[in-house]
Amino acid sequence: MLASYTLLHDAHDFWRQFIDAAFPPGTRKPTRHIRFSQTSLAIEAAIAGQGLALASQFFVASDIASGKLVRAAATQLRVDADFYLLRPRKPRNPATVSEVRNWLAEVSGEK
Repeated sequence: MLASYTLLHDAHDFWRQFIDAAFPPGTRKPTRHIRFSQTSLAIEAAIAGQGLALASQFFVASDIASGKLVRAAATQLRVDADFYLLRPRKPRNPATVSEVRNWLAEVSGEK
């Protein structure tokens, strides 16, 4: 069944880890792949019916709630990946950026 789908890859490309975690060994893997440079593009392709995408719950919660997307498997993949808070060199509102940075540090336990 999995082999009949197209896998939509983003730059993180966690498909191998997900398939290993969600399906038994020997499961036929899809042969059709579409690669995107951004997760948001893979999500939009999934909404358009072009295939299966992997995404953080954070990015797709509203699309799932609205019925645009559904979870295709119960498996959740936990990955050890780094994410960075990025801003322009000269932010328009430095106080807001500092507020967000401090909040993130607090909720992540780094403060």
